[in-house]
Parts: sequence; structure tokens; C-alpha cells
Amino acid sequence: MVKASMYDDNISVTRGFNMAFGVLSTHVLVRDGLYLTLIRSLLQNCVPKNKESDDAETRKQAVKSLAQIVNTVGL
Repeated sequence: MVKASMYDDNISVTRGFNMAFGVLSTHVLVRDGLYLTLIRSLLQNCVPKNKESDDAETRKQAVKSLAQIVNTVGL
């Protein structure tokens, strides 16, 4: 799931995962420290990858989800 959000060639998949990560419940995020993995992944997804499947909308969704996770779990 996390790797697909970073490396899948289908833009819809990467964008969808980035959108979904931000709306996970607190219970799911805190369980087994998933939020730490998601934060690392979203930070990587915020940076341009200079490949064809990279687009600004995907990065924008990653930033939004990153903010939502931090608001949900806290620093």
C-alpha cells in the first residue's frame, strides 16, 4: 500500500492512496505506529520525482494528507 503510493506508474493509484492516507481514523493510524510509516511516505511523495507519472496534483494531495495526519495524531 505505501510503496504503491510512491512507485506505481498509474497516477490515479498514487493520487488515490495519497488522498486516502489523510482520512484514516486515529485508531488505524496509531495502531502499530502506522502513522510514522505514512508520514515518511507522504514526505517522499511531496517531492517531485522527475518522471512521467509524477504530477503536481499528487504532490498536493500528499501535502494535504500529511497535514491531516499531523492534525489527527499530533506531533
